[in-house]
Amino acid sequence: MQATHEVPGPWQEPVRGSTGNPALLMLPGMEQLRSLLASKNAPPISRLTGLRLTSVGAGTCTFVMPASEWLLGPKGRIHTGMLAFLADEPLALAILSALPARTLMTTVELSMTLLGEPPSAGGNLLAQARLIHSDEGSGLSEVFITDADGRLAAHGTSRCTIFPPVALSGESISEPAPEPAYDTPDPYERPIPGGAGDIAPAGLSGLDVLRAAIRGDVPLPPIDHLTGIHPTEADGGRVVFEMPASGWLMSPTGTIYGGIIACLAKSAASGAVQTIAPAGTGFTALDVKVNYLKPGVVGGGTFVAKGSVIHRGRRLAIATAEVAQNGKLIAVATGSTALRPPAAP
Repeated sequence: MQATHEVPGPWQEPVRGSTGNPALLMLPGMEQLRSLLASKNAPPISRLTGLRLTSVGAGTCTFVMPASEWLLGPKGRIHTGMLAFLADEPLALAILSALPARTLMTTVELSMTLLGEPPSAGGNLLAQARLIHSDEGSGLSEVFITDADGRLAAHGTSRCTIFPPVALSGESISEPAPEPAYDTPDPYERPIPGGAGDIAPAGLSGLDVLRAAIRGDVPLPPIDHLTGIHPTEADGGRVVFEMPASGWLMSPTGTIYGGIIACLAKSAASGAVQTIAPAGTGFTALDVKVNYLKPGVVGGGTFVAKGSVIHRGRRLAIATAEVAQNGKLIAVATGSTALRPPAAP
């Protein structure tokens, strides 16, 4: 089944926030982090979700993100892709903290192990990252994500490529102009129209649920309305999810935030598993690994994620997802899901 439509939500509003000052690259990584921590401005992705840096140290950094109802997936709990979303920035900045001035880096791999049931809405999610290894060409870091009750919800690692120092023009480092005041709260701070909760209809197979969502017969989860992610095709063992390249998804560098690409890929991989599940099947996401091939571009065309099941067992399924923009592959993901078959009648 195929459908093409856009999901209404905050991502369609005029973008808020600002990207970072490129001149900060003239500073060592630790000084860049201290400048980001002191800044009163925030990039669009932070305005959308509340993701923010709260502390930095030598080889360490901490981020928090409100466990807003906007982050809920179809099971009525925080979308597991948003745990990878939260992990991406602290993992990268823990490596950045050890870099000398004028040195660029990029994330090439993000791996997450998901622990137990996803967090519920309420309170803050905490991501604490530390540097494991750094040399002239690569960096490795890890992150621990805890929920509002202090329970460990996920553990992740990231590998980054580090480039040789670049020459700079000598552009001066100055405090950017403050962002304007807005008449309404940022999206993550607003109530969800119609409320939130477990929206999956009972008695339907996973494929039937996805097809109903594509037709518009059942509501999409809050995370879809916040980001624009939505399913457009669903058949046995395969799905297609799309996401507009909205300016709201910009990172401090002005490119699409890598964490939201991980969330889109996780949606497609999980959706593919959902299509093979009979009614009453329980799902528990176990892990996801994302390889980044190139950055996404704001306004550069809709992101298309194709998910496929590559292993189907009675209690375990493994799926992949390929994310492309304008027909060019930008990320590949693999994830495993534990299945709980419905009870025998």
